[in-house]
Amino acid sequence: MYTQFRDIFAGEGVELVVDREVSEQIADLAIPYKTVARSLRGLFEELITPVLDPVPDDPMIRKVEITSLFAEPRVIRGERLV
Repeated sequence: MYTQFRDIFAGEGVELVVDREVSEQIADLAIPYKTVARSLRGLFEELITPVLDPVPDDPMIRKVEITSLFAEPRVIRGERLV
């Protein structure tokens, strides 16, 4: 599910790290509602959208870490290696 987003970030020279816990949290939310894969992706997209937009515009962002659905993604800045 995260491969497409990792590729998008990598194209900008930014590493995307998603903890396993995020997948488990998404599954825990989706199972009671018997949602399909598209809904799972939608949950993740809601989480990642706030950092997806600024990545191309901020050359100092080099890594984004997502550790939980219930916490803001961590943005690490520094010189990009691209």
